[in-house]
Amino acid sequence: MYLEYRDMVGKTVHLPLNEDGEPITIGRNPGSTIYAKQSTVSRNHGRIGFDGKTWYLKDLGSSNGSFCNNERITRVQLVAGDLVRIGEVFEIQLLDGSPDDQRAPSRGERQRPKRPTSMGRVASSADRPRPKPAVESERRPRPRPEAPAPRPKAEPAAAAPRPSRRNQPTGQSRVADAISESVNADVTELSRKVAALEGALADAESRASQVEGEAKSAEARAMRYSVELEGISDKYIKLKEQNRVISTSLEETREEQREREDEAFEAERKVGELERELETSRTKAADATEQLSGLKVRVTQKDRQIEELQRQLDLLEYELRSHRDEIEMLQADFNRGGGETDRLERKINLLQEVIQEKESVIEQLRMDLRDKDIEIRQARMGVGISDLEHEKRGL
Repeated sequence: MYLEYRDMVGKTVHLPLNEDGEPITIGRNPGSTIYAKQSTVSRNHGRIGFDGKTWYLKDLGSSNGSFCNNERITRVQLVAGDLVRIGEVFEIQLLDGSPDDQRAPSRGERQRPKRPTSMGRVASSADRPRPKPAVESERRPRPRPEAPAPRPKAEPAAAAPRPSRRNQPTGQSRVADAISESVNADVTELSRKVAALEGALADAESRASQVEGEAKSAEARAMRYSVELEGISDKYIKLKEQNRVISTSLEETREEQREREDEAFEAERKVGELERELETSRTKAADATEQLSGLKVRVTQKDRQIEELQRQLDLLEYELRSHRDEIEMLQADFNRGGGETDRLERKINLLQEVIQEKESVIEQLRMDLRDKDIEIRQARMGVGISDLEHEKRGL
């Protein structure tokens, strides 16, 4: 089994897994086995190791978490085909077999190399990488070679005496001249093309050296930007952690505020209930005051009735005493004389009946007086006033 991932420059990397080897560490720490510069990857993000039975992935307390098949994990067993994601974008594929099986071509794909043609030779020579110039003088374009001078044509008879037609046939000389002119033209054209190609080659070398300088400068800028990006990533992670802490505290503050609002609402509800109870108590107090006023009026009336009954009782006692005195006088007269005995007896009996009737009336008045006195005591010290005192204490 082996791991497949892309490094920082986008190159596919195959990392074989060795059961007897050290665990594979993942993170932004330069000493990690798999080094990742993404801002969402922690310095010591995760670890892949072998526990004697299976391969496993363990998250080392990272900020953005580790995922296996798009599920966030803390520790999970790995099998061939699992897709591991570190942070948000860095992915590692666990594959079965060995990396050599993926790189070696099959026998059917191997082909015999073809022999290059003349045009192929030119193209291959143009595409073949050239060594980089070592010094500044070698980067300068090479001087173009001078085109070979065309072969001089045969001059007329003034330069050399033309042989007579008798010594050389006319048709062969014409063919030779035509061939010579054609070859000279081809040579001239080829020389011109070679000069043009050499000039283009010199320009290409100049552009290549310029591009090389730009590449070195871009690489330096990339390294500087990488260092700056790493610093920015650390700051971003710290700010993100601070933001998470602030969000947590803000959520706790909002929760406390909601609890305070609930407590305030409950307190307002209780205040409303107390106000309603106070209003009810005030109403009861007003009713009790009215009842107390009515009881006072009734007590006053009872006092008047008692006074009236007391006067009647005093009057009846006075009459009773007068009747007793009269009876005593009659009894004395009866003892003194016996002539009028019957008359006196009848009168005595009549007076006794009157006295008995008066005594029964007096007894009834005394009972009424006793009842009125009990009612007054109950009105003053009894149940009604105790109830009023109890309601007052409740209020």
